[in-house]
Amino acid sequence: CAGIAFFLASEPIRDFIRLVFKKKYAELRELAAGGAQPNLNGGLIRKTKVPIPPLNEQKRIVAKVDELMALCDALETQQQQRQTVHGQLTT
Repeated sequence: CAGIAFFLASEPIRDFIRLVFKKKYAELRELAAGGAQPNLNGGLIRKTKVPIPPLNEQKRIVAKVDELMALCDALETQQQQRQTVHGQLTT
């Protein structure tokens, strides 16, 4: 389990960078050193380049990702409900 703390004054920038690092997590894990539990060190994180679009674009991206994640959550709930109903109908 890796953790990254952000100490930025602007919440939209912090939210955007959080999304960027979530996306880059798999790439960073591949670069990590170590055996069974690879180590993500601060130097590796500091070397990661983060594209910083204008603030309005960051806000738009964060809002869109939040919207899509809410849709994914709703679809997952519907799928679970359908599986429950299917199980009730087939037993």
